Amino acid sequence: MNSLATKQQTQIPVNWSTPPTPNEIIHAWDTGVEHGKAAQSELVKKEFNTNIDKALNLASEFFEQEKDAIGFQKMYVRASSWTSFEVLMIIDHSNYLTEKRNEAYKIARRLKKQAKSDFFSMEFIFMPSSDSVDSMAIACDGFVYEYGKKK
Repeated sequence: MNSLATKQQTQIPVNWSTPPTPNEIIHAWDTGVEHGKAAQSELVKKEFNTNIDKALNLASEFFEQEKDAIGFQKMYVRASSWTSFEVLMIIDHSNYLTEKRNEAYKIARRLKKQAKSDFFSMEFIFMPSSDSVDSMAIACDGFVYEYGKKK
């Protein structure tokens, strides 16, 4: 004999509430999980959009301020995650093995440190220009944002 009472078997006095059934608990749990996933997804999308804007703006400011002094030729950005970005900067070959590249690294480290937060980080990569630099290969490596090129 089953001693557990269900809502249908027992008359509960008006001033008492009935506990939820296991199915109601499971449904509430599932609904909460789905709402949580949707909220998390929206937060990630919003933060990613904010972060990509920040990465692109910081990189373009750096490029424009230092392009003549350092000899930047091209720049690409990729998202490693929704909080982490890499900037690939192509430097004039004649400047790559000079103090100008070292100066670029100093400025990049300062920018990286200023911009870093719990939800944002950037890395800068410098490479010398050459005839063999292939924009398609760079894009295939995930650097899908190319500075100065409008689609």
